[in-house]
Amino acid sequence: MAENPFAQFATPTANPFAKFSQVEQPVYADIPYTSESAVPLTRERKLSELSARELAMGALETPVALAATIAGAPLSILTSRATPEVKAAVRPFQYEPRSELAQRAVSALGEATSGLPPYIPSVGGAPAAAREAGIARAARQGAATEQQATQLLQNAVRDATLTAGAKEGLLVTPGAVSPTGPNILLERMAGKTRLEQLASVRNQATIGNMVRRAVGIPETAPLTSEAMEKIRKQEFAKGYEPLASVGKVATDDTYLANLAKIEEKYTGPEASFPGAVPESVSKLVNTYTVGNFDAKDAVKIMRTLREQAQSNFKKGDNELALAQRDVVNAIEDQLQRSIANSGRSDAAQMLQQFRDSRQRMAISHAIEDAIIEGTGSVDARKLASALQRGKYMTGELRTAAEFASAFPRVMQPASQIGAPGAGTVLGASLGGLGGGGLGGLVAGVPGASVGGAIGAAAPQVMSAAVRNYLLSPLGQRRTMPRYDPAAEVIARDIAARNELLMQRQSVENALAR
Repeated sequence: MAENPFAQFATPTANPFAKFSQVEQPVYADIPYTSESAVPLTRERKLSELSARELAMGALETPVALAATIAGAPLSILTSRATPEVKAAVRPFQYEPRSELAQRAVSALGEATSGLPPYIPSVGGAPAAAREAGIARAARQGAATEQQATQLLQNAVRDATLTAGAKEGLLVTPGAVSPTGPNILLERMAGKTRLEQLASVRNQATIGNMVRRAVGIPETAPLTSEAMEKIRKQEFAKGYEPLASVGKVATDDTYLANLAKIEEKYTGPEASFPGAVPESVSKLVNTYTVGNFDAKDAVKIMRTLREQAQSNFKKGDNELALAQRDVVNAIEDQLQRSIANSGRSDAAQMLQQFRDSRQRMAISHAIEDAIIEGTGSVDARKLASALQRGKYMTGELRTAAEFASAFPRVMQPASQIGAPGAGTVLGASLGGLGGGGLGGLVAGVPGASVGGAIGAAAPQVMSAAVRNYLLSPLGQRRTMPRYDPAAEVIARDIAARNELLMQRQSVENALAR
């Protein structure tokens, strides 16, 4: 009898799970959360002491913060005497300025209206208010840290896609990343449809440049089916035609196994359902189940099978098309193995050129399928669909496809997006409020007229300003998800514990067998 590879686990002294019993408390249990450590309290700085970046960020955020504070007044009134639980539940829908300049502006607004009912929240300002806000904020952070860690782990793949897209210059709306109250408010102020339309238009131009780089053509080259066909002809001549000189190729067990796998997709590994294989697929596999073939004939048949697969995909015969593509892959792999083992002096160079051409041809097929004929542009959502079907993609092309899959509403062809409305209810309300206030400040009828005119224009001006901010580099950076450093520590601990649990389960499964 063969030696038992798990014998060491049979003795009490070799307990593979001992390390689990030692993990009584997570590594983050000792992380302190105090108002002093979370929110250091210092003297209020003068405006002259703020950096240029702080001033710029504050100038951009202040109008948004003031508008959000005024718009959120009804919610503050309703919850002013509510229980702490209710206040905590509505807190995500209340905008909290981040820049010091915006905090001071909102605080000044609160002080200016101190004689009114206390429905306008004070953020920043007096030291006592700042201390209370800091303590409350620290408490909230401490309570939500573990939840953030869970979100960090759950969103890891999406965040990686978002980061890769941002490096390429792809835009996203804040609500698509984090649908919090402030983000939704900003989108409504900007006009959600118009914001998505502008982001899609810019993303479409970026995607066009990305796919050109992926296939290796200049940024000024046209994106047409004819251009992709020309690329394939060039690559076929460089990478495939030289293979004809290889001569007779004996098929190996790997080749035959790859063909058998095509039918197994329908029957299963035990061939439980032999009648499930479509007749066209079964006939195709039988045709290419051979003991040897001539490389020259293989080069021709691969081209024919690719063209047939492309045609069958368009006709909707996906089963046969996928099988034809798999047969081509099996032949190509067999050719590569034969060349590698041929002992030819030019084998390495021939193989490298073949792989490069094979990759570029596959990419050109994916791009051609996503081209919007008559526009010279690419529908990134079709790239996402092709990626889901297992189409070969790498580099920029894969980044574009994954981004379109994760954020489809900002990857729409502009012509397919509905026309945005003339304004938003929120913008009209704020505009009317601003116009009325200005009209009241200016004496007489002319003042009211001026205020009314400004109020009428305010919604459009404000919406345009918020849109420009959200689509700017600064707005996009602030859209990126941010996690508390303590949450990152917790996430690493959870990931490590999960890895240990998976190892434990693997060992248990092995012992059970």
